Amino acid sequence: MNNSNTVNATTDTASAIANGNWWGNTVDDLITAPNTWGNVTVDNWLFLNVTANPTEIYVGKNSVITVDLKHITDAQGSISEADEYELHDCDLEVVDVVGGSVNETSVSFTNGSADINYLAEEMGNGSLTINLLGLDFTFNFVINISSLYVHADDIYVGQNATVYANLPSDATGNVTITLNDENYTLYWIQEKVILQLVIWLLEIIQFMDIMAVMI
Repeated sequence: MNNSNTVNATTDTASAIANGNWWGNTVDDLITAPNTWGNVTVDNWLFLNVTANPTEIYVGKNSVITVDLKHITDAQGSISEADEYELHDCDLEVVDVVGGSVNETSVSFTNGSADINYLAEEMGNGSLTINLLGLDFTFNFVINISSLYVHADDIYVGQNATVYANLPSDATGNVTITLNDENYTLYWIQEKVILQLVIWLLEIIQFMDIMAVMI
């Protein structure tokens, strides 16, 4: 009785060991043992796990959401790899998407896992609802805006002014700063994730509006 998606395991006559099956468990009900009747023994079971790569999800960025049944657990919550169990292949269906979009709604669940390409489009709460072997599961996550911090040193008339923009280490593209309706493109210095812009100020600026965007 390995690798069944049966919810209840029963037997009236012979005894049976039903380890290594999936009973619908996820990380939310990890240690909930399946219901059994008769002489059925269940010491461990598979659970559905979901991870994202990269682990932080940002607006405008693609993430690979991996759904897998590659680990087993027990009533004590001990977790180990399920290499000894051979999982059958099937299709995983994406039935609902919040906060973004996916490029495929039907993904092959092969060797115990499937990858879903998710594009985050809105800041806030996001979710994926999937159907695997007839069971629906919703996984929730938070969609962040890219970490972009802009600051400047003290600025004086007639002197160079430096505006810095700090970005995540994996940032790509250009950064444009708008200063009093003028656009400036920042450039990399010393291969660090700090960008520098030098502006020659010819007049007193009482209020400086600085806006930076990733493009």
